[in-house]
Amino acid sequence: MAEFSHVIERPKFSKYITHKQVNRFKLIALKFLKRTKVGIIPELVRDVDDNYLLGICGNCKADFLITGDQDLLVLKEYQKTRILTMALFMQIVQDAL
Repeated sequence: MAEFSHVIERPKFSKYITHKQVNRFKLIALKFLKRTKVGIIPELVRDVDDNYLLGICGNCKADFLITGDQDLLVLKEYQKTRILTMALFMQIVQDAL
């Protein structure tokens, strides 16, 4: 949650999501989030500071990793986790409805 807060509060995201929406997401997420350990950290991403995200995905068997980070997006998938943009994720959600 700390990582999410740190990233989503960057000024570039304010044109996409309001502070109220961020807070609402945090309240909802806290009901569903579960703690997990990072697990094994692979060395796959050019920006080594992003590798821990893959470790988390692998350890908790995440279905999706939603990101705008091109270093992660080029992987497209890690183990069984699909790595995609928010726009593509929203399209998948809309198609499922």
